[in-house]
Amino acid sequence: MSLKPIPSEQDAGSDDEPTIEGADLSPDNPMRAFLPKSFGKQTIERDMKVRVEQTRRAAPPPPPPPPKGKTPPKAKPPQDSDSDDDDSSEEEEEYPLSHELIIPAHTKPISSITLDPPGTRFVTSSYDTTIKFFDFHAMSTTHLHPFKTLEPSEAHQIHSVAFSPLDNGQHLLVVPAAPQAKILTRDGDTVLEFVKGDPYLRNMHNTKGHVSEISGGCWSPVQRGVVATAGTDSTVRIWDVQSRRGHRDIMVHKSKGKGGRSRICTVACIWNAGGPYSRPVMEVRDAHTKETWTRGLTFSSDGRLIATMGEDQYIKLWDTRKIKTPITTRANFPTPTPTPIIFSPTNNNTTLLTGDTSN
Repeated sequence: MSLKPIPSEQDAGSDDEPTIEGADLSPDNPMRAFLPKSFGKQTIERDMKVRVEQTRRAAPPPPPPPPKGKTPPKAKPPQDSDSDDDDSSEEEEEYPLSHELIIPAHTKPISSITLDPPGTRFVTSSYDTTIKFFDFHAMSTTHLHPFKTLEPSEAHQIHSVAFSPLDNGQHLLVVPAAPQAKILTRDGDTVLEFVKGDPYLRNMHNTKGHVSEISGGCWSPVQRGVVATAGTDSTVRIWDVQSRRGHRDIMVHKSKGKGGRSRICTVACIWNAGGPYSRPVMEVRDAHTKETWTRGLTFSSDGRLIATMGEDQYIKLWDTRKIKTPITTRANFPTPTPTPIIFSPTNNNTTLLTGDTSN
């Protein structure tokens, strides 16, 4: 190997700058692998078309061949090119189904996913006792890891997490399988842990917080910093994030069951801040099969419809103006574990989203 010397200013002339020439190596010399090919900051250009193709779903498998002795079904004849259908452009799918991205987030079932109002970050909760923070700007097809993982409630599984809707998602409500919910910042720092009630008091009106496991929680859609939680102590409690002394209001469900308490499985809000909360405005008895939980509950954005989902594998749609009987019912929907259900906010409440036992 021979290196050429750097020419001096006298040799190069006053108008030429000193230059460095590369090593004089033969093309097949193995030392070329250790030499830099370029200098300075390098920019990485990503081919977005390739990235999109990497997330495209695989084509469905071809149909199995017909059994012996049977002829395959005849193919549909091609449509007439002169028909009026050709004049209209193809309608786009209402929901994107052509691409998918599998994110290996948790080791046990995911209980909830919440997206912040700006749409830049989402948080997942799981029965593995953790919540995980993901930032879309830091993710790619080769890097799908969360930027933070927390275990907010000392080995308790997490029922749900929810970003606050009225402060641009600056706070996060965490509902664990424990008596105390938490308020975190969008970065995962603890702001507030709700008060735990006295389990030895019989009258739930005299306790400052839940005395047993919380089963659900939600933010107020109209009052900033106000949340509601439901618990297995037969109460729904309304909290103000600015107050650390206890709940602001309480609703006690009088049950005829054992011990005078029944498990409240979920809570959803169409907010009436004035109260009073002494008796229900609407009530549907036997909405689902007795001795089963009704975990899924959601209001439509206009407050006229309610969707419920129960352990009896029924999904039912109700009209709040005529609440006695459901408008429609979906049977045989497999939901072995408590699963949330929500209305779509962008298509006039005509679509419901939930999960089932399939992968």
